[in-house]
Amino acid sequence: ISDRIITLTLELHHNTRSTFVSCYATTMASNEQEKDEFYNQLRDVISSCHHRDKLILMGDFNARVGTDYQAWEGVLGRQCVGRMNSSGLRVLSICREFSLSITNTFFQGLASHKQCYH
Repeated sequence: ISDRIITLTLELHHNTRSTFVSCYATTMASNEQEKDEFYNQLRDVISSCHHRDKLILMGDFNARVGTDYQAWEGVLGRQCVGRMNSSGLRVLSICREFSLSITNTFFQGLASHKQCYH
């Protein structure tokens, strides 16, 4: 798809498919145009997935999604850490748009396992 996004669709049994989307998002140092291009491309990729596919979106989003699980109900669970940054808002918006959840925020675990840097 691009140098930042790759997909894999697996045909499973009984006409079931899983589509994996892996990405490496632009960094905070990237300009707004580069960020917009990446997230628009990601939207296009997600939109192109069949509605019956089990979609798994993963990657390095260079984002902090914050702790406001009430405002992002269904997207964020109660086990989130840190303060939201602008990339986090973009990730949350895409998740809401496509009814996706950030699953590691729904399960208890060490905070150090939920982020790559402190």
